[in-house]
Amino acid sequence: MPFELIDLDTDRLVAGSRARVCARLAGRILEFDVEVLAADDERLALVATGPIRIDAEYALHPAAAGSELRASGISPRQRPHRARPRPGDRCAPRGMKMLLGGSVRL
Repeated sequence: MPFELIDLDTDRLVAGSRARVCARLAGRILEFDVEVLAADDERLALVATGPIRIDAEYALHPAAAGSELRASGISPRQRPHRARPRPGDRCAPRGMKMLLGGSVRL
């Protein structure tokens, strides 16, 4: 599921950066707040919180045109139960299946 960057509080991704991204899923636009936990020569680790929470870790690998990030761990989690669901929550189970079965790009 491709994500589009809405806002980033730093010039580039570094540990501690915060971003806002959006993605289209099942005809809806979903927005996520992203916190970068690690961003260095070997990996990128982040947590995205929105209709579902996504813990993601990517490994950096050499590529012909520079570097390539490959997902080494993607863990979508449903948000804690609330008495009243938010509008995007109906997409969460389907979104989790799509994230587990495909790639996530930022």
